[in-house]
Amino acid sequence: AENVKIIPNPASTQINISTSLPINNVVLKNSLGQTVMTSSQTYIDVANLSAGIYMVIIETHQGTISKPVIIVR
Repeated sequence: AENVKIIPNPASTQINISTSLPINNVVLKNSLGQTVMTSSQTYIDVANLSAGIYMVIIETHQGTISKPVIIVR
């Protein structure tokens, strides 16, 4: 279930979640643990997020996978 990649990382305009698992929901959280975005897509526009480290929480039918992503400006 760990076969998930976030491309590109670091990212500035968008991220793409590469996985063979069906995605139910994606949540982006900032370093304070606040939810800054939710999506059900594998392609996420991050152009208006501040620079920093975010956690991408990917919810699938097999469970939840968390991956860090760095947003650069």
